[in-house]
Amino acid sequence: RTSSLAVHTTQLMAIDGRPAAVSVMEVLPATKKVALDPVGREPLLVSIRYLDGAYLHELGERSLIVSPRFASSPTVGKGEHAAAIMGDEAQRVGYLIWSPELPGQHMLGLLGPLAALTLVVFASVMALMTVVLARSQMRLEKSVNDHKASEAEAIAQRRAAEVASLAKSDFLATMSHEIRTPLNAVVSAAHFLGQSELSAAQREHVTMLQDGSSVLLSLVNDVLDLSRIEAGKLVLEATPFALMNEARSVLALWEPRAVDKEISLAIHAADDLPQGVVLDLLRVKQILFNLLSNAIKFTEAGGVTLRLSHTAETLVFEVEDSGIGISAEGLERVFGAFEQAESGTARRFGGTGLG
Repeated sequence: RTSSLAVHTTQLMAIDGRPAAVSVMEVLPATKKVALDPVGREPLLVSIRYLDGAYLHELGERSLIVSPRFASSPTVGKGEHAAAIMGDEAQRVGYLIWSPELPGQHMLGLLGPLAALTLVVFASVMALMTVVLARSQMRLEKSVNDHKASEAEAIAQRRAAEVASLAKSDFLATMSHEIRTPLNAVVSAAHFLGQSELSAAQREHVTMLQDGSSVLLSLVNDVLDLSRIEAGKLVLEATPFALMNEARSVLALWEPRAVDKEISLAIHAADDLPQGVVLDLLRVKQILFNLLSNAIKFTEAGGVTLRLSHTAETLVFEVEDSGIGISAEGLERVFGAFEQAESGTARRFGGTGLG
């Protein structure tokens, strides 16, 4: 039995004309009881590996050479190369022959066109990407510039519209005020004149003067309110008041007109309608006044009914009349300023479309 082996020597030599690697290893005994040969020498282990077959195949793959082989002479063919294999003490064992002559150069020759093609493709792709990115950047910059220009134009148009709206509102407010001041004097004078003793013809003329001045004053007030709303200067003043009492007082203003037209005028309130509310009394009365005004104006026979109800936090004012009604197309227009349901409404019934 042995504990290990120690390499004594390894040499290249030709055996039967074939190159081989010969290794001679000394056997180290595990104990001193190992028997020696008759002359007292220790045993040796000799290993021989011929340098052909699998070894040459492995050498070709690692060195990128084709068909490596061993020969006893350096005779080579076209494109081949030979190298001497030297053994111990400069003894020539044989020759290794292979192709191509310079494997690295041959490999570069094979890879050169592929590398050049790859470089051309890469350069083309980079150039294309550069063009695409440049165009994308140009489109993005154009889009941003167009957006900025559109935004600036929109801002300018909005400012111009605001200036025009303010100018219009200021003009309407000024003109309404200038007209209403002398008009109030006309209304007051007509009222006092109506209290004096007049003949039938004179009273008829005074009545016409009162009606005309009242209509004109109502028109001026509507225009003034519209200008205040557009200018954002309409301020609501909340005060407590009894809702039904104020609704009846507005209804009473229209009773003479209803009597003249021989139509009925009624008011109905929901059972749970609150008695007291906190709202802008002037605007509430204005709403009720306009609703009743339109209903009575367009009702020639039958009657007008004002209904009051409420939801959780909303008062609901409804007017039902037996007048001419509004078509489906007219409903889309009547809520615009200075708009009426039909083109001939103003000529037949009067009004401005502000109610």
